Amino acid sequence: MKCRRFFYTIAKSKHFERFIIVCIALNSLALAVIWFEQPSIVGSVTEIVQYVFTVIFTIEVIIKIIAYGKRYFIDPWHIFDILVVVGSIAG
Repeated sequence: MKCRRFFYTIAKSKHFERFIIVCIALNSLALAVIWFEQPSIVGSVTEIVQYVFTVIFTIEVIIKIIAYGKRYFIDPWHIFDILVVVGSIAG
C-alpha cells in the first residue's frame, strides 16, 4: 500500500528520528523552566510550548501507527509513547 509505505519511509527517516529527539529534549527543557511563583508570561509561554509539543508527539504516534500497523503495538516504547501522548492530551 503506497500510503503505508510513505509513512513508513517518514517513520524510519533519520531526519524524523532526530527531529523527535530534539523535540523531546526541548520539551524537557521547557518543563524544567517552570518554578513556583513564576511570572505569568513564563507560564503562558510554557503552556503554549506544551501544546505545540503535544501536537508534534501526537502526529509522531499517528505516523508510526499508520506506518507499522498492528506491529506498532508490540514495542513497549510505542505503548509508552501513546500513554504519554494521551496523558498530555488529557492534561
